[in-house]
Formats: sequence, structure tokens, C-alpha cells
Amino acid sequence: IGRRSLHSLHESFPCVQSVWGCGRKGEREMGESGGPISGTTHTTRVVSYCFVEDRDENTPRTTIPPSQEFHASFLSRVLFSWIGQLIQLGSRRPLEENDVAELSPGDRAASTEEKFQGEWNREVKNSQREPSLVRALWSVHRHLFFLSVLFKLAHLVFVFSSPLLIRQILRFIENSEEPTGRGYMWVGILVFTASGQMIAQQQNFHLLIRIGMRVRSAAIAAVYRKALVLSNQARQSASTGSITNLMSIDSQKLQDFIAISHLLWATPIQIIVTVTLLFQLLGWPAFVGFLVMVVLIPTQTFFARRMGQFRKQNMQITDTRIKTLGEVLQGMKVIKFYAWEESFTDRITRIRTEELRKLVKIKILRALNLTVLHSSPVLVSLATFLAYSLSGNDLKASIVFPSLAYFNILRMPLTMLPNAINALADSKVSLRRIKNFLLLPELQGKECLSASEGKCVDVPPDVPPDVPVKISNGTFTWDTTLTTPTLRDITLEVHTGQLCMIIGRVGAGKSSILAALLKEMEHLDGSAALTGSIAYVAQTAWIQNAS
Repeated sequence: IGRRSLHSLHESFPCVQSVWGCGRKGEREMGESGGPISGTTHTTRVVSYCFVEDRDENTPRTTIPPSQEFHASFLSRVLFSWIGQLIQLGSRRPLEENDVAELSPGDRAASTEEKFQGEWNREVKNSQREPSLVRALWSVHRHLFFLSVLFKLAHLVFVFSSPLLIRQILRFIENSEEPTGRGYMWVGILVFTASGQMIAQQQNFHLLIRIGMRVRSAAIAAVYRKALVLSNQARQSASTGSITNLMSIDSQKLQDFIAISHLLWATPIQIIVTVTLLFQLLGWPAFVGFLVMVVLIPTQTFFARRMGQFRKQNMQITDTRIKTLGEVLQGMKVIKFYAWEESFTDRITRIRTEELRKLVKIKILRALNLTVLHSSPVLVSLATFLAYSLSGNDLKASIVFPSLAYFNILRMPLTMLPNAINALADSKVSLRRIKNFLLLPELQGKECLSASEGKCVDVPPDVPPDVPVKISNGTFTWDTTLTTPTLRDITLEVHTGQLCMIIGRVGAGKSSILAALLKEMEHLDGSAALTGSIAYVAQTAWIQNAS
């Protein structure tokens, strides 16, 4: 419902129209006077909050429309009707970039990365405990996660209510003396619980997917930022392939786990409550099905654990393959010159064959796991009803259908729990990999002007205003493990307007001096300062083709 519809409503009701025209100032004055129109004012404000889209009509249109969800009303957010306009447009013609609205402010990568980076920096600076990536992510997203927990609890309440209502309806059908109005009452409550179950479940999924998307974008941005400031020694252990895997694969595994993370605590609750209700309905035969379920769960856990081990091994092989491919592509000219194509092809093929072998094992275990998963609800219900019939009880409709509903409740968690356990194992591996990468040593920042024994000291160099470049007794190295530094006792001054050329043989350290000025080398001793802006043209080719 938009503002035009509300305006039509106001024209029909003068009292509402007067309230609408007063604005916030008028509402405040009427609220203070305590007049009879005060109740109408509050009612109108509630209706506006639930139905009116919070959009400023005076704001000029931009190329990309603003976030529809951010300005949507309460009811529109509950029912996700704010996306309907985009779906209708997509049904008429292919969507273009300008048709898709902007992200909400909290979903943008800059916002999520800034919040995460602040929490991660606090973790790193806290010397009393080891930095934890989980704590940093939890500090940023705990509020949305708690809200999703509330929706999940509401969903569980509605789920457990449905079989009870079905049993009451069947009892009403079996007993012809029941008043007709009671049957309508049970059906109405069932419709309400089904609607509440759907809304709570979709809101829970929406929040979890949003949290996962924010975690993934923050992880990608943090890895990218870290890759720009890695020290030369750290770059030797972090190849381009491994960094690419962190940004593409490991960040995605974190998002996948968050989407189904509630299953880890909700599934035991569903199993316990469902078995308890089945015991009240069937008696001791309910434990027969529970026993079958207990036997099947360790089998699924075993398959999940083995798949996690194979995935960990496969990730290492994937890193090796991507690293080798990158080296081959970078040195393609040399490989072609010496006719080494077959040798490197065989090497990459062997790595890929080993990777495929691990993938085949993972798929076989996954197939066995799915076989056990999809057969478990049938086996549980078959064993339960067989035990119930052998104990001398009659299978009535008021017993069978609620029991099948309870078994259907068990079906989803039993199917998804192993996936959640697999995702947990994968996310733990990914968290460890991302954490280890973020803890790698960095280049010394621009604020490190002076150094002594490899550590920054608070002694700024005495730099005249006409000397934009100055190094005083500077000692620098590419690798701190080497006993001999690359540059030792370097003193250099470049005055404003001066052209300075450094001449020397190959490997004398000409490029290293430039790298030292750019803080790309380890600063061991002396001082180095740069003032003003810098333009650096690297020795490697940087002019792109057809530019």
C-alpha cells in the first residue's frame, strides 16, 4: 500500500486527514493536549508504519534505485512483498543493472569489512589471549544471529503444534457429537500455525543468508587487504593460488555453514520433543523407532568425518595445482623456448589426477550417506508401527496421521544434520586457513620512519623541507632470516627539483632502494622518509595490450 492509497483514505475520513496533515509537530501538540484525536493519531502512525513505504518523494531519481528493502514497511518486510515489483519487471523483460536496487547500508562490503576489521584489530592487539576469528565475527553479527534464533524457536513451536491440531481435528471427525464450531476453531488455528511456521522459517533463512553474505564479503575484503601489505617473507608462504582459494572457496564455506548453523542445536531439540510426543501418543513402541534412529546417526557421523578429512586433503592438492598453473602461465615464454610443454603438462596432470581421486572418494561417501539419510525415516516409521501393531493396539486415523506428521518433523533434521556437520568441519578448516593468513607478518607502515634492530622507534628523522627523499644510515633486507642484509648503511638525499639516477651492475640493489623507500622491505636500522606524493613505475611491464 503506497502513499496515494493512504491519501485516498484520508480524504474519506476528515479526522484522519487532519492528523495526516499536521505532521510530526502537530502530532506532538495533539499528544500533549490529550484531546480525543490523540488515539487516532497513534493509530494512524501504527498503520503508516505497517503499510506505508518510507520513501522521500522529493528525492531526485538516480541511475540505480535506492534499496527497496531498507525503505519497505513492516508488513512488506514480513511478507517480502518489496521484491514483487522487481519480479514483475523481470517477467516482462530481461533485467538490467539499473533495474536492481542498491544494497542496504549494512549489507555493503565497505560497512561489513570496516566493522570486522575493527574487531579483528582488537583481537590481534589483545596479548592476553590468542586471536580468534570466531570471536571477531561473533562480535559483529551476534545481534542478527540472536534475532534469527528467536525466529527459529518460533518456527519450532509452530512445527510441534501442527500434529497436535491434526489429532484434534481427527478426533472431532471421529466423534459426531462434537459441536461444529469447534471443528472450525481447530481448522482456523491450524491455518494460523501453518502461516506462522512459514513466516518464521523464511525470516530465519533470510537472516542467516544475510549474515552469511556479510561474513563472506568481510572475509574477502580482509584477505584482499592483507594481501596488499604482506611482507616479502610472508609472500613466499602465501602464493597467489592459495590467496585465491581463501577468497573464493574458504569464504564461501563460511557462508554455507552459517545458512544451516541452527540445525546443530535445533535438531537435538526436535528429536527429543518429537520422541516425547510420540511416546505420549504410541507408548513404548515409540522408543523402537528412536533406537533405529540412534543406530543410524553414528553411521552418518562417520561418513561426515571421513568426508571432512578428504576435503582437507583435497584443499591442499587444489592449492598446489593452482600454484603450479600460475607458475606455468607466468613462465610460458621460457617453457616454450625450451620445449618443456610435455614435462609441465605431465606434472599438472598428475596433480589433477590425485585431486580427482580424492573427489571420487568424497562423492562415494556422500552417496552412501544420502542412502542412509533418505532411508532412515522409512525405517523408523516402519519399526514403530510394527511394534505398535504387535503390542495389540489398533491403528486409528487419529494415531497414524499425527505419528506420520511427527516422523515428517524428524525427516528434515535427520537429512540436514550430516550436512551441517560437514559444513561445520569445512568451516573450521576455512577459519583456520583464513586466520593463519591474516596473522602473517606485514610490511612496516609509512609511520615507521626510524628503526633499530628491526623494530620501529619513536625518533623521527630530521628532514629539511626541501628534501622530499632522505635515507640516513638505512639497513634493509628482503628476508629477516638471512644474516647479511640486502642494503646496509645507505645514505641518500634527493632535493626538490633534482633528477637523481642510481647506476650499478645487475643485482647491486638499485631496485631494492626504491622498494625500501616504498616500505616493501624489512627496515632493520637507520631512518627513511618520504614527503609528498609518489609516482612509481615498476620494472615489470605494466602497459596493457590495446590500451
